[in-house]
Amino acid sequence: MLDAAKTQRLRVDHRNRQVRWGFSWALCCAVLCGAWYVLGYAIYSEAPFVNLSETTGDLLLAGIAAAMAIFATLAAGLGAVSGAKLRQETMTRSSPPVPLIQER
Repeated sequence: MLDAAKTQRLRVDHRNRQVRWGFSWALCCAVLCGAWYVLGYAIYSEAPFVNLSETTGDLLLAGIAAAMAIFATLAAGLGAVSGAKLRQETMTRSSPPVPLIQER
């Protein structure tokens, strides 16, 4: 069996790794989102998109409605999965949560 100090140190190390990976993923997402601005600017100068201002907007409205339906479906699915996981963790937790980052 592990003693309490070693268990606490392992918990702190695990939580610090989680936070580090979270910041790494956030940075990657920010870089990719920033790169989209260049591509997005270029793509709206090309042929079906440049002519959208000359139409009545029916195609754009249909595209927005489809994107919102897809987003709503994904958000509902993610909410159901994360809600079930949160309930499971709440029922099985036997100790208080560890703060975000702790010193060793």
